[in-house]
Amino acid sequence: MDVQAGNLTLSIEEVDMHARPLTAAGVPQSIASRASLPDYAAAEALVVQDLHVRGASILRRAS
Repeated sequence: MDVQAGNLTLSIEEVDMHARPLTAAGVPQSIASRASLPDYAAAEALVVQDLHVRGASILRRAS
């Protein structure tokens, strides 16, 4: 688990999920630092911004 630029990164083996917690109204929140993670422990949902599998993003660029 890590925090960078307000995003939360959850890593399990070769998969990294980049996400932000949502408020009850559905507004994405920016996480200030790893030390502030307990403030977001009651978040009911996350918005997933990207998944990296073996270092490669699953997002594809539009051509």
